[in-house]
Amino acid sequence: MIEIQINSLVKSFEVGHNVLDGLTFQIDQGERVGLLGRNGAGKTTLFRILTRELEPDEGQVSVGQGRRLGLISQIPVYPPGCTVEDVLRSAFARLEKRGFIASYQGQESRGRPRTYYTITAPGREYLREKLEEWRETKALMDCFTGTEETSKEE
Repeated sequence: MIEIQINSLVKSFEVGHNVLDGLTFQIDQGERVGLLGRNGAGKTTLFRILTRELEPDEGQVSVGQGRRLGLISQIPVYPPGCTVEDVLRSAFARLEKRGFIASYQGQESRGRPRTYYTITAPGREYLREKLEEWRETKALMDCFTGTEETSKEE
């Protein structure tokens, strides 16, 4: 069953310069895909088209029935006064809640207690599983230049 199908997709923002130029691919049920490419290659543009934030200039986009796609901003907006430390602490809190890391308080730094994190056994197992999944992942490489690369086995 096809989950996502792209046919002859074209998108440009400047006359004579297509960011996406005839892109065609499909992702079948159960496949895992990584999208890699240099800055400006059109990765975010493709995702904005998939989520219907942008319309293609040409081509067809088809997403499987009952499927939803979401896109997280590359430039997140945080509340005023939010520090990098606050952002990291919130990310670590989610991992800690899942039991993947444990935290402990250490020496103070700049008058504030310093928090240290360590990975737990379930966290290590989760990472092992994700790395194995990555090895099995099909990757869409920079299809805009026609180059393909394969991951090297360790």
